[in-house]
Amino acid sequence: MSVKNDLTQIKNEFNKDGQILESAFRFEILLRRYRKSLIALLVLVIAGVVYIGVSGYLTQQRHTRANEAYKEILKGETPELLESLRQNSPTLYDFYLYTHNPSEETLQNLMRSQNELIAQIATYQSIQHTLDSLLGGIESDKSQNIAEVFASLPSLKDKTLQQWLILQEATILLQKGHTQEAKAKLMLLDENSQFARIGNSLRHYQR
Repeated sequence: MSVKNDLTQIKNEFNKDGQILESAFRFEILLRRYRKSLIALLVLVIAGVVYIGVSGYLTQQRHTRANEAYKEILKGETPELLESLRQNSPTLYDFYLYTHNPSEETLQNLMRSQNELIAQIATYQSIQHTLDSLLGGIESDKSQNIAEVFASLPSLKDKTLQQWLILQEATILLQKGHTQEAKAKLMLLDENSQFARIGNSLRHYQR
């Protein structure tokens, strides 16, 4: 009985070894068949890891150079420092330009900033300059009427700024005596806008 059990155990061991060898043989076949693909995948993984590491290092270096340039610019602006700031951090460069009395030309450039917030603020300030000129009776082109000037203004994406701009346009129209046009403009105000109450008051304005 013992011999029979031993033979059965040996047979089972052979079966297990056979299964292991069969699996290894299949793996070797798969490895040979997809060897090039596996090598390519491995290369891509290694390249990805290296790229992430190098990219992170370069980004950190750019941030460091941008911060150093910004600190030096605050002490004394030079063309070289401005160029260094622009190359290493376009957003910080645009922010610096906006916060240091930008000219009309600079504002026009900032309206195309990669930073959406800076672009919108610059756009609003440029529009504000035009509206202030209209309100003061100063028009660069006397042949343009107010409606044409408004139509030529760039668009704003920020809803709050949009509502505030509508209110300002209506005020200018009222100031110029275009009452009906002003009331039509005020109808564009969102009833839930924080400026709606002011708009309602202006609708009853009589010049």
